[in-house]
Amino acid sequence: MSQKVIIDTFFQLYADTGIRTYTDLLVKAAVDEGVSENHYQSVPSIQLVNRTKFFRHNPNRFKRWLFQLLYLFWKQFVLPIITLLRRADVLICPDYVSPMWKLPCLKMQVIHSPFFWQHPENYSNLWLKYQKWLIKKGFRGRSLGLTTSHYVKKAMDEYLDQPLEVVYQLSKPLSISPSGSPSRLTQMIKGSAFILHVGYFDQRKNLPILVRAFDILRKHTNYSEYKLVLAGGRGIGKKNDAFTEVEELVDELGLAEQIVLPGFVDEEELAWLYAESKLYVFPSYNEGFGIPILEAMSADVPVIVSDCGSLMEIGDDAVVSFSTFNAEDLAGKMERVLSDNILNHNLVEKGKKRLGQFTKEKLMSRIDKLIKENAA
Repeated sequence: MSQKVIIDTFFQLYADTGIRTYTDLLVKAAVDEGVSENHYQSVPSIQLVNRTKFFRHNPNRFKRWLFQLLYLFWKQFVLPIITLLRRADVLICPDYVSPMWKLPCLKMQVIHSPFFWQHPENYSNLWLKYQKWLIKKGFRGRSLGLTTSHYVKKAMDEYLDQPLEVVYQLSKPLSISPSGSPSRLTQMIKGSAFILHVGYFDQRKNLPILVRAFDILRKHTNYSEYKLVLAGGRGIGKKNDAFTEVEELVDELGLAEQIVLPGFVDEEELAWLYAESKLYVFPSYNEGFGIPILEAMSADVPVIVSDCGSLMEIGDDAVVSFSTFNAEDLAGKMERVLSDNILNHNLVEKGKKRLGQFTKEKLMSRIDKLIKENAA
């Protein structure tokens, strides 16, 4: 029997990276492409929230507080009423938090990472207590916790009484514009070969290690002409933002001409960066999934990841790993992948195969199975 499923997309008004990508791809698979046997709808309309940019791209403090107030009102009052009026059988909340009330429908609450619990030093104490409280209250009533990797499932056993079901997310399709390369980026990169990282300058992204490794690579190998592109906005929140630290390190090492900081990039620029990069490096010390791994694989780019978090699980044998806080080890792995054509080719081919584990059919089949088992 077909179930009525609502996907809560309100957080898209604020989200810019991981949760945004997860929600966009989930809605596309479930609502737009009709892969599922159930009837899915996004609330609010995904098209509407994606057009609204008022709260996005590093909002100021006023906008952050305003969004938190609107988010609380939406999540705890408006969304439950909509769920009741539409007689939904299932409510999926992709942003950690579900309504705290016991609802007649099944609540599916997605936990993306344990970093709130494992690295509290990166967040405001008051906000962190509030966020953890909301997450735990969301599991009241008939509920099911989802997560995107076995790493998160195992880690969260220590922090939540609620067991989590693993549902791998989708790989993100990339498309290069026929108009060619974005002029802003070509002016900054100036035709040089480059190594790429994409993501906010959060503390957990471990970008100072990547900068130091790049400095070692340039000084001790034949890759002195390479550039390093760190694409993405500042970390969200004063404690969590590592942008100034990275800038100061770049100046200290004399790498201002070699390290490119383009800030936030749009979809066209992102696709071009992946297509033109020689290597993708993901040095984060805490990730719940790691969508850039799949983005790089889809662009036939070899990938190096840290040996922490979920990155080795998602990359499997299609990535090379390094010791997370060891810049010399990372520099050595970068030199090895760039110089060994056979290894480079094998990583690209294994990456293509690995992408087959992250399809819309697998995603929706898994979610539909969990709904069938738990929504009755």
